[in-house]
Amino acid sequence: MQTLIKPLLVVLFIVGAIALVRDTAYNGHDFSVFWRTASYTLNGLPTYSVARDGAMVFKYPPWIVPLFFPFALLTEQAALWIWGILQVISLAAIILFLIQSKIDRKIIGAVTILYWGLWVDHALDGQIVLLLLASSLWLGATQSKSHIKETAGQMTLAYALSTKIFTLFALGDRVGFWLKAKNTLKIVAIFGVLSLPSIWAAPRHNPIELFKSWITAATSGGPEFGYEKIHGYQNQGLPALVLRNLPAPSLSTYADYSLSLLFSILLGAIWYYYSARLNGLYKWVGWIGLAPVIHPLPWYHLFIFTFPLAVASLDAAKQTRDNKLIALGIMACVMIAAINETTLGPLGRNLELLSIKSWGTLLCAAILVISNRKWTSFNKSTQAFSPR
Repeated sequence: MQTLIKPLLVVLFIVGAIALVRDTAYNGHDFSVFWRTASYTLNGLPTYSVARDGAMVFKYPPWIVPLFFPFALLTEQAALWIWGILQVISLAAIILFLIQSKIDRKIIGAVTILYWGLWVDHALDGQIVLLLLASSLWLGATQSKSHIKETAGQMTLAYALSTKIFTLFALGDRVGFWLKAKNTLKIVAIFGVLSLPSIWAAPRHNPIELFKSWITAATSGGPEFGYEKIHGYQNQGLPALVLRNLPAPSLSTYADYSLSLLFSILLGAIWYYYSARLNGLYKWVGWIGLAPVIHPLPWYHLFIFTFPLAVASLDAAKQTRDNKLIALGIMACVMIAAINETTLGPLGRNLELLSIKSWGTLLCAAILVISNRKWTSFNKSTQAFSPR
């Protein structure tokens, strides 16, 4: 029986991968925005225009646009197929990272299957989150004796996480690096150079005009999408939880951004303190996994960032051999990946309105801390085992 499990998982991954690529190729509306925006910019048309693109205007920063230039040289349909394949490769890279981190393969396989709904949602949207997560995991965990290589890795990491702006929260784990003014100036210079195509395509080639149009696009979500889409059950972040429970709901995106900054500071300080004694892997997946919780508009696909944290927390709980903690780990994973209106009907919808995915993520982070304390206590008394 044991010999059949591995081939079966390989077959399941291949079949699932084909389905995900097809979903992106046949739908992938977010990637269509990326492709179209890159085409506009290459043809000298403004990168950002709410009047032209409406709710589906490009909202990422201008330095991200060149990432999509190679795809703009292809037909949209060909680009969608390649994008779908790239996302599946990214998922494989994430799983490989977790395997090389010596996390229990059965747990990796089980949580991968549990997250199927999120993989499908990501594929249907044609999103970029899997690529960002794979890049962040490998870049954040790689250490080099070469100062140049180490700096280049940190710069690339900052570039990847800047795509959705508030995902820069994860750089809290690298605060010492970014407190050095020269490092911050380097990345600002890189962002500036990569923004040049969009500056050239802006009215009168004016960087100020580009900045204004980007801010207009980035803050257009509320008026263009409407309250339900922005602050409804699909937004599982803590800022949205606060805003949808206010007496007078607001569509102002500035309220979302302000709350996101507040939660970033509070949650960042808490995790910085409690993760201090965790090993490098657990600390890093915590920073990444908590990013959707503080984000102003995470939607379902951004909670893919929680996948390594969910896997690590369940693995950590298993190592303690505490059945109650293992049960909590399973519950946390289910809260993130499987509780919704589709699975539980009205109850699932109500739980989503309470931002159940954020609470599951916070529980995963707490399990890592609790598990570490159990290991420490166990080591002091027996010197028998320690966490991976």
